[in-house]
Amino acid sequence: MDNEAFEIEVRAMRDLETKYPFKVADMLTAVRKYENIEPTALFSLGRRASMVMWRWRIFYLAYHDLGMSLTQVGRLMKRDHSTVLHGLRKYDADADIVELDRIRFLAKLCAKDRQCA
Repeated sequence: MDNEAFEIEVRAMRDLETKYPFKVADMLTAVRKYENIEPTALFSLGRRASMVMWRWRIFYLAYHDLGMSLTQVGRLMKRDHSTVLHGLRKYDADADIVELDRIRFLAKLCAKDRQCA
């Protein structure tokens, strides 16, 4: 990505940040729309590594960005709060920061679409 495109993306993100806060539904919509992962797959009991990673990302964003409790995140994802805590401990957010920022950006776009519809 060249510097000019990066600056445009940063400005767009700042605009979205202030005008369109995202919700859990926006995160799930973003994952469904842009990653072709159905929420039912995220809620399933499967342990496929790729699905586990997506669950951990949702855990992280719901807990840290949206301020949900472990119990609330667990109810949302049909998991026990201790499973959420385990996922948060195992998930390396620093190594996955680009993906987290991408999900935040896409969730904010979904929030914008929801508010503008």
